[in-house]
Amino acid sequence: MGTSGVQGTSDVQAPTVTLNGNNPASVAVGAVYSDLGAIITDNVDTNIGYTVSLDNATSTDLSNLVLDTSVGGTHYIVFTAADQAGNTGTATRTVIVGDGATIATSTTPLDTQSDLTGQASTIDTTSTMDTATSTPIITPIVTDAATSTATSTTP
Repeated sequence: MGTSGVQGTSDVQAPTVTLNGNNPASVAVGAVYSDLGAIITDNVDTNIGYTVSLDNATSTDLSNLVLDTSVGGTHYIVFTAADQAGNTGTATRTVIVGDGATIATSTTPLDTQSDLTGQASTIDTTSTMDTATSTPIITPIVTDAATSTATSTTP
């Protein structure tokens, strides 16, 4: 329990942190994210500021917040405000970049696979991007080593 800025008043209630905008918030991969901030209210004190922390990093001013949107994933921004009596209020915004899933990539290409006869087949893949859904479209071209014919399949 602390004493607030108002003479002789005991302040035991934490400030209320109300987020502006959507929670969860969404942003496209590669787009710039700008947070809309928060409004802080307290039963005793006025003009209370706040700090933010991205994914449990060091707290900073909202103007210094930089969220990496180059990769899909989910991030958490914690808003923290403290009144003059030392009571602390928090609110957390979830920010979903892309679909929220981190995209796994492989540096080892799949270039051969056995067909049903046990013979190796060569797989040549080409990919394009469906710009409406940001989903890669991969079309394998399979060459059977036994017959040396190529066929293209579309999923």
